[in-house]
Amino acid sequence: MLRIMSKPPLRPRNAGNLVHSARLSLKLTEKTVRDTQRTIEESRRLLDRPVYPYPPRRRPDPGKAGR
Repeated sequence: MLRIMSKPPLRPRNAGNLVHSARLSLKLTEKTVRDTQRTIEESRRLLDRPVYPYPPRRRPDPGKAGR
């Protein structure tokens, strides 16, 4: 009979590092998701405002015209 099954499962030497980096990337992903959701909410809020076809025109400053 082959005795392959009796060996303990292989555990890579850097298993702790793999777990650590996986946790870090998960944290980063969650942060990215939160930021994206905040951006979406802000965009929705901005889009709910009335949109004018062009911004109101500013009058030229009378003090600057004489220079």
